[in-house]
Formats: sequence, C-alpha cells, structure tokens
Amino acid sequence: SETLSFDQITHDLLQSLRVLEPFGPHNMTPVFVAEAVGDTGKSKILQNNHAFLSLRQRENGPVFTGMAFGLADRFSRLRTGVFDIAFSLKETRKSAAPQIELLIKGIRQCR
Repeated sequence: SETLSFDQITHDLLQSLRVLEPFGPHNMTPVFVAEAVGDTGKSKILQNNHAFLSLRQRENGPVFTGMAFGLADRFSRLRTGVFDIAFSLKETRKSAAPQIELLIKGIRQCR
C-alpha cells in the first residue's frame, strides 16, 4: 500500500490509474493509505455494519466521502479522534461533474 494524502487525490491520479486496468485476480486494484484522517461530522452508521464516511485529513483540506462495508463497528470506536485508513479510489457520476469516492478497506487507530 502506498501512502497518499488527500491533497494528492485528483482526477489526474484516477486517469493515471486507468492505464493499469482492467483490475482482477491477477492485477489487483491499487490500495492506498491515508494517515491522520478525521470524521467531518457527516458520517453515518448504516445497517449490516456498514458506514458512509465523510472524512478530512486536515483543517480546511479536501473532504472525501466513501463507503466502509463491514467496518461500522471499528469506525464508531475511532470516530472522535484521528485514524488511518486503507482505501481504493472510485469515480462516480451522481451529478453532472464526476466525483471521487473512497472505498474504505480498513480503519485503524493512528500510530
């Protein structure tokens, strides 16, 4: 896993990752680590131990949202502090402009 700050997550980065597609069993989707992220206060615990997360790495920094499937229990223990996440990137088109979302793979207390 490569450490990536939220400032480095851009549409240009996503375009660069597309060169590596298609992803599958022999070419895994890249997983990144972001350290010292925090909840913006807009995250929600969902059913079946899933969570919708709204995260920021530093004050006034970019906010990214994403899903944490099966990780709501871990997130709820750490949400009041800062924590590290492992994630992959996904582009969605919920509005006219494409958005970058995080697919959270893991959450741990900051080291």
